[in-house]
Amino acid sequence: SVSAANVSGSGRTAPAYLPCGGTNGSTTRNRISAAHVPSALQTGHATSTTRSVDTATNTLARTTDSISNANLFGGVIKAHDIQVAASAARNSAGALTRNATATVGGLTVNGQSQSGSAPANTKIAIPNLGTLWVHRVINTPSGVTVRGLDLILTVTKNGFKKGTEFIIGAANAAASSS
Repeated sequence: SVSAANVSGSGRTAPAYLPCGGTNGSTTRNRISAAHVPSALQTGHATSTTRSVDTATNTLARTTDSISNANLFGGVIKAHDIQVAASAARNSAGALTRNATATVGGLTVNGQSQSGSAPANTKIAIPNLGTLWVHRVINTPSGVTVRGLDLILTVTKNGFKKGTEFIIGAANAAASSS
């Protein structure tokens, strides 16, 4: 997705949502063959999945996202394969367990290789572009969101204003207490 305050962007691509009643253990899937935001972002295929299991004593929600061949701003940032997964589980006592993973294969920034198995919330400053988060994890009261790559522009670039956010590969999961 691409978003900026009060500016139109690009919504979530290949989203998969958990229905209100869950999936009863089945996996739902949404796929696309490619995505393109002119002068900013290109990707190959993307696949998103959801799965949930609800019993009398436990609730488990899991979502995944897989993106191939991400290319931002003409190759400034490239990744061959982005895999993210988020899960949230709540037991009968109300205890919440969260899990978020992200791997980014073949990650390069300005032609330099970067670790694709970076620790959660790794930040890379990119001169004349912005801040790149790798494996960004955001905990919420009922779950977790994980983003493979999250670029926030610190300058206006190719018509995209400072503050525009590019999220490539995201999953979130929550398990409510009621």
